[in-house]
Amino acid sequence: MAWSRAGTFANVRGVVRNDIRSRNSTVKAIGWNTEFAAGEDWSITTDLSYSAVERNDLDLETYSGTGFGNTGAANTLGYQQGGGGGFIFSSVLDYSDPSLILLTDPQGWGGATGQAGFLKEPQTNDELTSLRLSAERELHAVFSSIEFGVNISNREKEKDSIENFVDLVGGNTTPVPVPAQFLQSPTSLAFLGLGEMISYDPRALLNAGGIYTLRPLVNSDVVVKAWNVEEEVTTLYTQLNIDNVMFSVPVSGNLGLQLVHTDQSSTGGVMTNTGPQIVSDGDTYDEILPASISPGISPTMIACASAIARTLARPRMDDLRASFAVNYNFGNILVTDPSQSYWSGNGGNPRLRPWVANSFDLSYEH
Repeated sequence: MAWSRAGTFANVRGVVRNDIRSRNSTVKAIGWNTEFAAGEDWSITTDLSYSAVERNDLDLETYSGTGFGNTGAANTLGYQQGGGGGFIFSSVLDYSDPSLILLTDPQGWGGATGQAGFLKEPQTNDELTSLRLSAERELHAVFSSIEFGVNISNREKEKDSIENFVDLVGGNTTPVPVPAQFLQSPTSLAFLGLGEMISYDPRALLNAGGIYTLRPLVNSDVVVKAWNVEEEVTTLYTQLNIDNVMFSVPVSGNLGLQLVHTDQSSTGGVMTNTGPQIVSDGDTYDEILPASISPGISPTMIACASAIARTLARPRMDDLRASFAVNYNFGNILVTDPSQSYWSGNGGNPRLRPWVANSFDLSYEH
């Protein structure tokens, strides 16, 4: 079958779509660190910090065309493939004419009320507060010092997604011209052969009032986008520091334990057979993490051993969200490929535990 390199589409009623995406973030951070000596052998350190990020996104799309629901003036659109493989088009209609290209629902997506656009406003707040207190005492013995302390951190992150259909005021399906004060200089699409395109400021239209109205979208996929996760981690630790010479052998390192207590919880939307519900769940657990010791063999030969090293990596906050939804795709019913499933799901798990790795390292260095 040979593909045509040139041709004509008749009765084309195109959609003129404008998209605006913006992000406004506010970042706050403050910290205080104090270290002081308490007597000849004692030192105490205090570290307090707070940080917060507030992020507001905007994703606005608005539509215009020659008429509502595949009505209005139709175009005859010609195309021809150029030498570089791209296509050049020709148009009978003038898409820069504000009396021809009107605010409307060109494809009739909104039914009887019309849908002249769509607005998504994801909002995210993330706060982290941390307090660390530690004390160290010089021992002047086999172990050079003993250190102990506590580290408390509390992090809370919440996300919401406000989504609305953008309709013309009154659910009007009659196309509305773009008010002259919002028109901007036409945008050239000459590189496509389409001449100039009408340009206007959709955000100014939305904020002006009297033109657009918002109709909330409360579908299941929007409900499950809202969630809150809180994680409080308390770490108690003690360790013996070694920086000494034993039997003419230099020894350095530390030996100790950490007790990490985690209290995590989340609230989010879950879809059930009776509709969306708000659920809460969480978990508490403890982990013990040993410290390490690094003995020396001679002044020029060092063997470093990390005895039963245990590391911990926490999941992302959104992986801990309580939100969950099950989706289906009718298109996959007729697909014989077993990798294409009819069902799909997405969400988080408030009881998710961290990755924990145990290892033993031995190295010899000269």
